[in-house]
Amino acid sequence: MPWFVDYSKPIVIYITIDCEEILHNFALFVKQNVFDCKNTAVAVLYIVMSQAGETFFTIIGCMDGRCQEAVSLYGQERFAAEYPDTITEAGMVAILAKDDIDPDFVKNLKKKIDISLKNHHSRGILIFGHAECAGNPVDDMEHKVDVLASVEIVRTLVDNKEMKIIPIFVERNIDNELGDWVASEIPYHDHTDHDEPQSTSN
Repeated sequence: MPWFVDYSKPIVIYITIDCEEILHNFALFVKQNVFDCKNTAVAVLYIVMSQAGETFFTIIGCMDGRCQEAVSLYGQERFAAEYPDTITEAGMVAILAKDDIDPDFVKNLKKKIDISLKNHHSRGILIFGHAECAGNPVDDMEHKVDVLASVEIVRTLVDNKEMKIIPIFVERNIDNELGDWVASEIPYHDHTDHDEPQSTSN
């Protein structure tokens, strides 16, 4: 485990670790023995941020809990990934579709997206809106327009221009008497996507 410390400056630790167990133990050591030192500035650069074999995708959308399962199931099937990194806000796509969007909001959103893409190596991004939305109380057609506008905004925040960004809309399954929610892709031309649109109900 090669590393270098220059005590004349804030401590910077460079590591290259292939073994996940060693990485985990080293992280615990740093937390317990270095970060607790109040007068010491520390930066730790990890090559691996998640356990081997763990796969992620990114969800950007509304906070409404009724939609989360359907969106997660859609992402798991669409990207063949297990864990969703979920970024939510009430009426998220309405916020992103504004002409005068808050730059601080955009900056914070980009930070979260970067963590998901760069640290968790997310396989793709879902952006969703949904029916019966309290945060964006417009008709479904306008809501879908907001989702598509949000895709364009998020595209500008992603460094990897080949990253798949898929717009979806979540609504009640009218064919199911239980009223389960179903996520369906909104038709959208994306040069990175050559697969057929899907739909997934929970």
